[in-house]
Amino acid sequence: MLSVLKRAYRWVNLEVRVYRFAYDDPRTPKKDKGLLRFVFVCFLSPIDLIPDFIPIIGILDEIILFPGRRLIVRRLVANEVIADCRRRAEEDLALPASRGTRQTSGPAPGE
Repeated sequence: MLSVLKRAYRWVNLEVRVYRFAYDDPRTPKKDKGLLRFVFVCFLSPIDLIPDFIPIIGILDEIILFPGRRLIVRRLVANEVIADCRRRAEEDLALPASRGTRQTSGPAPGE
């Protein structure tokens, strides 16, 4: 179960990075950037079209609408842009987790 959650987290993380890079790419038209912005807002918004507490139906908006929006973005943004952004996102995820830590000069505390 934990490995499934880790794979799902990695996939979502990769997709968010791909579309963020596609948004920042100068080859992406402005109208497509607007749609990318809409997809991000809908993905991050705590407001659902159908509340999650309604059994079965509440989960349907996430199951159906997010992949649908993703498909629309994939059809609008050029395949070359998506391929380049996917490559950049995979390289970005392959970097070590400590890449953002600040390096200090001198010995570590306690040495």
